[in-house]
Amino acid sequence: MRISALLKISFWASFLLGYVGVFGFVIDLGPFSLYPFRIFYLVLVFLIAVKWLTGPGEIVRFFHSALKYGWFFLLWIIYLIFISAWIIDMDYAKNEIFNLLILLTFILISIYLIEDENDFQTLMKIWLFFYVLNLAIGLWEVLTGSHLPTSKYHISSFSAYKAEVSILMRKSFMPTTFFYNQNNFATYLTLSIPLVFFYVRNTFLKLLLSGTGVFLIFATISRANLIALFVEAVALPFFLSRRQNAFYIPVLLTSALVSVFTVYIVATTPLNIKDQRIRRFYENIRMKIVNFVKGGMGKRELSTRIRISLIKNSVYYFEKSNGLGTGPGQLEYYIDKYPIEYTYYLKNPHNWWLEVLAKYGIPIFVLYILLLLYLLYNFLHFRQCLLARGFAIALLGFIPGSISPSGMMTFFPMWAFFILSIGYIKVLARKRRCIL
Repeated sequence: MRISALLKISFWASFLLGYVGVFGFVIDLGPFSLYPFRIFYLVLVFLIAVKWLTGPGEIVRFFHSALKYGWFFLLWIIYLIFISAWIIDMDYAKNEIFNLLILLTFILISIYLIEDENDFQTLMKIWLFFYVLNLAIGLWEVLTGSHLPTSKYHISSFSAYKAEVSILMRKSFMPTTFFYNQNNFATYLTLSIPLVFFYVRNTFLKLLLSGTGVFLIFATISRANLIALFVEAVALPFFLSRRQNAFYIPVLLTSALVSVFTVYIVATTPLNIKDQRIRRFYENIRMKIVNFVKGGMGKRELSTRIRISLIKNSVYYFEKSNGLGTGPGQLEYYIDKYPIEYTYYLKNPHNWWLEVLAKYGIPIFVLYILLLLYLLYNFLHFRQCLLARGFAIALLGFIPGSISPSGMMTFFPMWAFFILSIGYIKVLARKRRCIL
């Protein structure tokens, strides 16, 4: 088998296994660990090195692709090396540096390897396959309260959170699938639903898959992603035809009115029912609504107070860095060792925008915004292509949806979304016509 074919196979396998993360098996090698994605990533890097040595001009082609389409990620790698000069505690930094280098180089390799419509279609089919798998697992979790071992709500995690067992039990019917918690899963759905809606051609399957995803976002009760879902729902009419909007807009307005009425009923009416799945789901929603109202009155729930403390700590240490960023892993170090406000056991900012700003400063934060604007501009430029509309809506939803999850630095679906986005733009630019 030729090197090129092996490259593509290992690339597609890496892209698929990146979603799974540490699920399956983990080999502890001391300073770092190996799991399926990393194994195939190493194979991929080895095969690329072989291709560079045997194929004249391949190195030039790689960096041409990186500079043209992956400029942001290349600059981030350079800045990561630069900012590592003022790392205080390497124990907090090493994992983030290692993971970030793997993910950033994987994106550059992906952009290099996506050459035509067939490559892009393969990646979209992998995304769709994983989406359907997540829906099935998510529904299983909602119905049974069981979870995969990677979830915070898996029974094996209870011993690590003894003080929170009652809270974990109450939230055990929230879906998490392969992710650590429900917020990460909801952000994944926020990114996926618009793509699935515009990618799947069969109307029944389109509505079934999209509707199930919407239901599971509601089941997570992730406030940031409910806002993201609202943003996507409001943006959708601008990408539909008049005939489609004649049906969609009345449905949207009716849904909004029903939602307002339902929120009022749930907030004021306790539910006494034997089925613990329905009762816990209902009480979780009711508690969120009541706490939201109390928050507006100055009475915030514990999780909200912790998030505010994390924000204050992050802003403080960002300012102390003179706008250049604290460096990889150092924000967690400062919050752990020298917090200006107590954050319990939480050290990650739980806000992707703030995490980028506080750790990597104004340079990367500004470049990140430019990247999103670059992507959005291209999606709107190619808006006659159906999937470009899905990417645009998903990107708009991701803006509020990413303020809630934890550990976004290693959140593979976000990086995979960038791979698909840039790969789609690259293929469209070459074809000069719609491919989907």
